[in-house]
Amino acid sequence: MDQPAAYAEVVVEIADRKLDRPFHYSIPEELRGQVQPGVRVQVSFGSRNLEGFVIGISPQAPVDETKPISRVLEGEPLISADLLALARWMAGYYMCPLVTVLQAFLPGKGQVISAAGEKWCSPAILLTEEDKEKIRRRAPKQGLILDLLGNGELPVKDLLGLAETDRRPLQSLVNKGLVKTYLRQSPEEPAQSDTGALRQRFVLTLEQRRALESIESSLGQNRHQVFLLHGVTGSGKTEVYLCSLERVLELGYQAIVLFPEISLTTHLVDRFQERFGNAVEVLHSGLSLRKRHQAWHRIQNGQASIVIGARSAVFAPVRKLGLIIIDEEHENSYQQDVNPKYHAREVALQRGILNRAPVILGSATPSLESYFQAQQGNYQLLVLANRVEKQPLPKVRCIDLRQELREGNKGIFSDLLQQKMEHCFTRGEQVILFLNRRGYASFLVCRDCGHTIKCKKCDVSLTYHAGQRVLKCHYCGYNRSLPGNCPHCGGSRVRPCGIGTERVEREVRNLFPTINPVRIDTDTTRRKGDYERALGLFETGKADLMIGTQMVAKGLDFPNVTLVGVILADLTLNFPDFRSRERTFQLLTQVAGRAGRGAIPGEVIVQTYNPEDPTIMKAASHDYRSFYQEEIELRRLLGYPPFCHLLRILVTGEKEESCASGCRGIAERVHFLKSKNGLQLEVLGPSPAPLSKINNQYRWQLVLKSEELDLLRKLVVAVLRGLARESALPRGIRLGLDVNPIGML
Repeated sequence: MDQPAAYAEVVVEIADRKLDRPFHYSIPEELRGQVQPGVRVQVSFGSRNLEGFVIGISPQAPVDETKPISRVLEGEPLISADLLALARWMAGYYMCPLVTVLQAFLPGKGQVISAAGEKWCSPAILLTEEDKEKIRRRAPKQGLILDLLGNGELPVKDLLGLAETDRRPLQSLVNKGLVKTYLRQSPEEPAQSDTGALRQRFVLTLEQRRALESIESSLGQNRHQVFLLHGVTGSGKTEVYLCSLERVLELGYQAIVLFPEISLTTHLVDRFQERFGNAVEVLHSGLSLRKRHQAWHRIQNGQASIVIGARSAVFAPVRKLGLIIIDEEHENSYQQDVNPKYHAREVALQRGILNRAPVILGSATPSLESYFQAQQGNYQLLVLANRVEKQPLPKVRCIDLRQELREGNKGIFSDLLQQKMEHCFTRGEQVILFLNRRGYASFLVCRDCGHTIKCKKCDVSLTYHAGQRVLKCHYCGYNRSLPGNCPHCGGSRVRPCGIGTERVEREVRNLFPTINPVRIDTDTTRRKGDYERALGLFETGKADLMIGTQMVAKGLDFPNVTLVGVILADLTLNFPDFRSRERTFQLLTQVAGRAGRGAIPGEVIVQTYNPEDPTIMKAASHDYRSFYQEEIELRRLLGYPPFCHLLRILVTGEKEESCASGCRGIAERVHFLKSKNGLQLEVLGPSPAPLSKINNQYRWQLVLKSEELDLLRKLVVAVLRGLARESALPRGIRLGLDVNPIGML
């Protein structure tokens, strides 16, 4: 009996919303066994040959004529059924093309290369001599390959050399299902993930044991549950993670552990490898392309049981997912700012639902959204209210910089901070100074005419970098030499204003010429290994002082740090963003938590022009609950998340009038449909974005607010389809959609 016709549903690798749907292709007889959901294929699309993903198989096609699939690019599905379901959810939730999501799941933008080891091949089926003779007559090179293989196996490289041919004849045999290829592990790549010599556990505190018992009760139960592990800095959250992972491995499952920064991943991976040996695999975009592919294949083949990485590791191809851990779950860096614009925390929660796996969200300063879910009973709240070994939280003192000025101190360090630093250095203790702004000075200003030197490509001031004597744009990378005179009036009184980490370092060296400081920001850690070398100097005591941006505010544990100085606490407080207070509280609390983790109690000096500000006062008293209660009530009154959803439409282009016209056109259509259908939503804008121009691209935005996210998505789809159908938008503009954006700049 003939097999029923089968058709593959293929999304082609063109990130165009107009083509964001599956196209049906017939499956040739010789490819029937290979074409299945999750494989990548090559297809004819119009006049081009394109690659694409098979996302489904259907018995019939909605069109009369279909083209056949040209070939299968890999021998087995690269994307599992659960990841295909996750991709569909992401495409719908974040309103982006499905193919863009699928490409993000693979290393190297979907270009899969061989993993560690060598590619081998062998016959897939036994052929009669008569069958081989037919192939020899039609395709001599394919016949030669079959003869060379016989009933054995050979490395692909050796086989092609013996046959004196390229890969095309071999690929034809693979596509016909006559030959199979596979990777054979190199000797230096161990094929099994033994756990090595497990390091001895720490003795858990009562709070840690209670948290671990709750988590362990959900492991291996084939059900989804979310735990919010709210632990003060130094309370031992990482040890709870490690103990939970031990249980996951005992039950035969795999796990994913996410950290917010690649640098933080690198710093902590040693601790995980000490505990679990070769069971750990690191996966993030900072790895070389080859190492990413090696890691990806080890995970897919089940040779790694624990995957550690930054946000993209949430897509790791684990086969038996038993737990997802998201450390510092509040961090903004879990949000991807290019398509697909996903938030790793939200994706992890959905993956936990699809895989019926528990998810742990850990933080000393949980996001308001997560804590709200815990208060509503949707997440189980686990609290670590005390530091391990009964260490006290550091004492925090706020210094009024206005008073310092009145007393004649015009420097960047208050008198008290200088005294405390001197005492620490005298006793051989270490200090961390935090300022979330790099460079030497925020901008240059002419004191004759008031002119500020701006980037020629962006609507921002250029930052002065004294070491290189250049002005740099931190958004587009543009730089120029330091001007001798004001470019506007010709005056000679051009002076730097504001402070950055580079100036802090210079001032410290002037005050304490005998100490050895290290500075950690994106200017000093550009090259591979720079971050690790700086941490190594500090960890071994060869550096007395660490100066840095938010890179030093989390995840670092140095017992000899007894003093943390916050140079200016007000930087993020007045950002044009409804999350600015939350972000300020989190940064201050996190950086304060670096102090006093050893035998000597810690101290924190917070310098500010607003010591009476409630956010700063709550951070100084380590009072998250009071901060949450005040902030959540403000969010409720103003109608911001978690009490509503936001959808931001960003219009960009080289001509500002086109961006403005396009944004206004979208807004008019939104208002029309809102009135016509009586929709419950709020429209903010259209208006220039707070950063109105970046890299010669003007930026206008429209922000929609509603309690129903599905309403917003359907409305925007209807608006954009209508405008596209009527060709009503100006040429040369691009639209970006952000669902529940983290940043509004």
